[in-house]
Amino acid sequence: MNDFQSLFGRSPTVIARAPGRVNLIGEHTDYNGGFVLPTAIPQVTRAELALRDDGMVRVWSNADPKSGIMKDSLCGVLRPELNRTSPSAADCLPARLSRWP
Repeated sequence: MNDFQSLFGRSPTVIARAPGRVNLIGEHTDYNGGFVLPTAIPQVTRAELALRDDGMVRVWSNADPKSGIMKDSLCGVLRPELNRTSPSAADCLPARLSRWP
């Protein structure tokens, strides 16, 4: 199995994990005032993260290991309307964050 260290050459600075969940009854009714019966399942979502200083985002998925490491610029992820060659997070983040509620 591949781990963060072997894939990216360093340890993650953040590790987050969330249990899987399904609704036994009431799919899409809870936000309409209906009843719902959720339950946890053994599948999990796990994310391991580390900051980079080159404006690039690199992603690998255990669910599709044959796809390899996918790469994109931070601007390509946050603001695809900008030129993808811009490595500066400063070019991307303020406009993106200003659109958040």
